[in-house]
Amino acid sequence: MSLIAFVALVALAAAAPQGERPATTSVPILEYVNQFGGDGNYQFRFKTGNEINREEEGALKDVVVKNDNGQEEVKRVNVVRGVIRYPKDDGTFYELSYIADELGFRPVSSDIPSAPLP
Repeated sequence: MSLIAFVALVALAAAAPQGERPATTSVPILEYVNQFGGDGNYQFRFKTGNEINREEEGALKDVVVKNDNGQEEVKRVNVVRGVIRYPKDDGTFYELSYIADELGFRPVSSDIPSAPLP
């Protein structure tokens, strides 16, 4: 048992980061809004000093679905919409907008390759 502990200790020491870590720069948060309603609705957004922006809102929605018995029933689903934007190296921006609901997650961006049509 002590051999296993010794081997584990040696492996842990070998995996430890070597040398000093590079210095990091703090990025200021320029705007931060976070609102949650008690009814399942929410909204948040933030903007940073390095031009990263994100916004998202969610709300509950009633949808009609068929249950396991084939009967229709109303279910509440969360509908989420948002956008993420951050700078590319060339000064332009990546932008991804999305919707997530009963149909799944659907991202939209000119930076996402499109699948070929069958």
